[in-house]
Amino acid sequence: LSKDRRRRGQSSDRPEKRKAQTRRRSRSTVGPARIAGKVRANNTLRLEKAKEEKDNATEMQQDLEALKKDLDVASQVQTNLLPKKVPQIPGYDISAFYRPSKEVGGDYYDFIQISPTRLGLVVADVSGKGIAGSMVMAMFRSVLRLCASQNIRARETMIKTNELATRDIKRGMFVTCLYVILNIEQNAVRVCSAGHNPLILWRAKTKSIHLINPNGIAIGFDKGPVFENIIKEQKFSLDPGDRLVLYTDGCVEAMNRDEEMFGDKSFYRLVKSYPDVSSGKLLNLIIDAIDEYVAGAPQSDDITLLSIRREPDASDDESSAAEAAILASDDDD
Repeated sequence: LSKDRRRRGQSSDRPEKRKAQTRRRSRSTVGPARIAGKVRANNTLRLEKAKEEKDNATEMQQDLEALKKDLDVASQVQTNLLPKKVPQIPGYDISAFYRPSKEVGGDYYDFIQISPTRLGLVVADVSGKGIAGSMVMAMFRSVLRLCASQNIRARETMIKTNELATRDIKRGMFVTCLYVILNIEQNAVRVCSAGHNPLILWRAKTKSIHLINPNGIAIGFDKGPVFENIIKEQKFSLDPGDRLVLYTDGCVEAMNRDEEMFGDKSFYRLVKSYPDVSSGKLLNLIIDAIDEYVAGAPQSDDITLLSIRREPDASDDESSAAEAAILASDDDD
């Protein structure tokens, strides 16, 4: 009986064993095909992903090349707008320094011959960078030169420049500007600031620094009424040995690798430390000090400097007739 049961049990197990063997054979024959299919699918996905990454890299490279071209054009425009030479005026020592940043900022300086006895000096900074900043700077330069040629007072020049330039400055952009008119025969200076860094005045007699910073807001903020009400003009004389320094914020905001700024006080101290050197020498000393401070850190903004010094031995002797003629022409000054 037990043998019969065992035989029946064995016979009942045989179909299951045959099914298991069939499944194993099926896996052994179908499995490699499935694996090959998965491999092909994975390879296809990898190829598609690699192509997508290549396309993205190509697109990024094209964007970088376009940006580089943009910056190159902007730099060329900016450089071409700057003066090719510095005015040579008897009794005055004038020098300028300009170094653009890699990002191409919007610094601008200029010398404008207003009349035979008046020279306009300007330092400005456009808020935008690249092509946009360069285009605004080019427009601003043209407008300022036009307005300066028609006005012998700094305030009127700034008011008219703002009125015309603001029409073409898009929202969010602006121009800060320090405008100085030097009356060469009277040794007198008129100053206006459209939201710019102060003018530094070194007084040789008192061996002291004065910050000339008349009220004003940046060009582009307001089309007329507010700007005209705020902008002020300051006038003073230049004695032998006195010096003016105009600059942009790239000088005082230059940062070292710890992101610490050079600072206003360090800048003023340099001007005060070298009262008797030529304008060119002073600017070189300032740039050397800034470069030493940043110690190789990237330059994030343009650096622009102007120095105007009245020579210590400049003669103040004028004929009474010439003096009377000058005063007559400046009755309203």
